[in-house]
Amino acid sequence: MYRGMDDVVEAVRNAKRHKKSCALLIGAGCSVSAGIPLASGFIEVIKKDWLNAFERAKQKAQPANPTYPICMAELSDAERRDLISDYVDRATINWAHLAIAQLMKDGFVDRVFTTNFDPLVLRACALLGVFPAVYDFAASQRFKPAYLPEKAVFHLHGQHTGFVLLHTQEEIAALSTSIAPLFEDAGRGRLWLVVGYSGENDPVFEHLVKVGRFDERLYWVGYKDNEPALILHDRLLGESKSAFFVKGYDADDFFAVLGQRLGCFPPVFVEKPFSHLKAMLGTVSPYTLPGQAVRIDILETAKALIDRAVRDLEEGPERTTLVAETYLLAGHYDAVLALQSTNMSPSIRRAVAWAFTMQAKISHDQAKTKSGAEADALFDQAGQKYDATLKIKPDFHDALYNWGIALFDQAKTKSGVEADALFDQARQKYEAALKIKPDFHEAL
Repeated sequence: MYRGMDDVVEAVRNAKRHKKSCALLIGAGCSVSAGIPLASGFIEVIKKDWLNAFERAKQKAQPANPTYPICMAELSDAERRDLISDYVDRATINWAHLAIAQLMKDGFVDRVFTTNFDPLVLRACALLGVFPAVYDFAASQRFKPAYLPEKAVFHLHGQHTGFVLLHTQEEIAALSTSIAPLFEDAGRGRLWLVVGYSGENDPVFEHLVKVGRFDERLYWVGYKDNEPALILHDRLLGESKSAFFVKGYDADDFFAVLGQRLGCFPPVFVEKPFSHLKAMLGTVSPYTLPGQAVRIDILETAKALIDRAVRDLEEGPERTTLVAETYLLAGHYDAVLALQSTNMSPSIRRAVAWAFTMQAKISHDQAKTKSGAEADALFDQAGQKYDATLKIKPDFHDALYNWGIALFDQAKTKSGVEADALFDQARQKYEAALKIKPDFHEAL
């Protein structure tokens, strides 16, 4: 039932190699770091701003706590729209959205299904010069698979600016019939990835359950180390359906690591931001203002400034910093470490420290999958990398905190005096992290 990132990377890479593609289903968990709450967060907002509505929902839900659909049913259409827009309008593109856009651009993903109202995947796609077709299934009554383009994004519950937004149980249930052909089409010859989606009280989940077996596999990515929900465990996951559970990541980390392993992360604008801007402006037609004594292309000055930035920052002495940060984001940690020198700039020093830390975390994660002497060797390897980090950057509280976690996890594999000693070392690392950053609440 459980699989790891290695399995996902292998499946996605092989799907593309065999000219197949990947369908991606995302939910609210993919937009949390962008500033949009989960369903539980919206319930709290309703409790605060619409107390009377919340109390009515509470009465209807007894003895259970009121759910998102029940709470939303007590608000008017305008109130629901205002509530959602308050957050969506302020939301930022996160790295999950950027990685998804890059996966689409590079041909690894061709269908994105989202239960979210926000347009953040589309905004990320536009930033990378990718323009998939967009379908609002909440407002659409017709679906014709034959007309679908190569890349497409489907808003299953509507868009926050659309005519219809689906919130309540009744509204969402009415969706079931209309999306059936959509999932039948997407299910043909595609690998499935599900990220940031709970499946609770949603017909989309029922359509996944109806699939006898996923020929190209389905990988359901849970939140960090959470175990799969009972409904997911009992109704979807298992060898018989070729549906597997992946844990250990939030949405941003999952897509960033997946992109790294597939060689398509970070996006090009990170390594060459000015070249990327130049390419985007290259899609704009030249134009000169009429009635001028001297006809000047109104973009000429901007293009000249961008060319200068390319020469000075992307191709000049400052390029080392860009290269280091790009290597870091791409997961090429050895390449970052190769940039070490006796007179490193602060930015390079920080990149090197992060490279050591990330290598340490990899060893730590590997140690958790092993036992005995093999696990101890990997835990020791992680410790050596954290020690190297702190020699480069002694005030790097993240390294101390993560070293403490590694020691704590190692202690849990021991007993007696040996375990006590490791727990004490972990405590010392947490305390050291707090001395550097007293408000570092994770270390508390």
